[in-house]
Amino acid sequence: LTVAAYDAAGNTSAQSNAFTFTTSVASGGSCGTTWYVDSSVSSSGNGCSWGTAWKNVTNIVGVKAGDSVYISGGSSGSSQTYNVPGNWALTSGSSASSRITYQIGQDSAHNGTAIFNNTGSGDWISGVNNVTVSGNTGDGQKHFKLTNYGGVFEGTNIVNDRLMYIDFGNVGLDNWRVMDIRGGNGIEIDH
Repeated sequence: LTVAAYDAAGNTSAQSNAFTFTTSVASGGSCGTTWYVDSSVSSSGNGCSWGTAWKNVTNIVGVKAGDSVYISGGSSGSSQTYNVPGNWALTSGSSASSRITYQIGQDSAHNGTAIFNNTGSGDWISGVNNVTVSGNTGDGQKHFKLTNYGGVFEGTNIVNDRLMYIDFGNVGLDNWRVMDIRGGNGIEIDH
């Protein structure tokens, strides 16, 4: 690349020596509206494709209202585990019509079961609005599964959230709660 400068009159300065530069998209950069998480990748990428997926749901950054985040469960009939130290810090959408969707992968290489394993304390999801969290691949099965959580969902004035096709396992047993919502509306739990 050679660079030249121009003044207001359009006169050209001497050109520079040739040089090379490289660009890259940082983690959380602009990848459009679709993002990917896959615990089987060797290291966390920028989330822009299955090949450059984030390694864990805790690596998700830069998503915004209207985006979709696909989470791999491994190939059909298998499972992949995501260790989450306590609450999964989801990003909220901006309104009921502009949610963020967190969904199991839809192709056969990624539509197994994603297991969310609590390695800390707390509920699975806390204080998030305008999201859809879905383990639905269209086969009627629950492709998201929770292990070692005391509760599923917690928050104050929570609005417009959908939790669908999730195996809550033994969450809520032993005098723990499944949900603790204080105020809010538009909460949907399906299948």
